[in-house]
Amino acid sequence: MVLFLDFDGVLHEYDADKQNLLRHVPKLTEVLREYPDIDVVIDSEWRKTESLSQLVSYFPSDVIGRFVGVTGTDSVGLRQRERECWTWLCASDRTTEHWIALEDNLDNFGPDLPGKGSVLFVDPADGLDASACNTLRAMILGEKLGAHFCYERSTVSGWSLWES
Repeated sequence: MVLFLDFDGVLHEYDADKQNLLRHVPKLTEVLREYPDIDVVIDSEWRKTESLSQLVSYFPSDVIGRFVGVTGTDSVGLRQRERECWTWLCASDRTTEHWIALEDNLDNFGPDLPGKGSVLFVDPADGLDASACNTLRAMILGEKLGAHFCYERSTVSGWSLWES
């Protein structure tokens, strides 16, 4: 299984100050330790300014070997991260594997993901809190495809991809 990881809005609240950056790393690390067969690919904007070795340095040494790459940055517009993740999976010959994206921005993924894809949309005001981690665990165990939300769907308005 591949986990695509965003930083802003996931590993910390979207508008976090410097003292609170990456404050949810311990929560994600706990999940990664529970599921040792998950590889992590970083699809955060941070990949544009930091190398993979710099990005993994934010995590404990026992999980950094699980970080296997970063996505490209060529896509623009709606569903950009979805296209970048799928491109990475195709280039890595991993299109038949279940994959999960951790994301806060609804514009980056659509409801009909390619392959065995799923996305967990966390509330950017909370990031990857305990509730989101529990949802992630259920997604890993159940290999549930599609989109899952860590906030009330009725608050998702104005995004044409997600209008019912």
